[in-house]
Amino acid sequence: MPGIRAANEKGMPKGGLGLCDLLLEIRDDGRGITAEEVSDPHSLGLIGIRERADLAGGTVHFEGVAGRGTIVSVRIPTRTAQT
Repeated sequence: MPGIRAANEKGMPKGGLGLCDLLLEIRDDGRGITAEEVSDPHSLGLIGIRERADLAGGTVHFEGVAGRGTIVSVRIPTRTAQT
């Protein structure tokens, strides 16, 4: 598929379960996503990620470093925090 490349071990998803959150972090070692790409209203893939995180009550963060890669972090609450 165009635009898709095989992930090496640096690109493998990581996850963790905190007291109140599930964190999924995906990293790659590509060119790094730009701020313009993150905010592009026509980027349907990123829009879909945001919508799905929102539906689950979570958040998503995209971070790109030119020439070093991209990190996508999705945080989903697993239960309501007790106060």
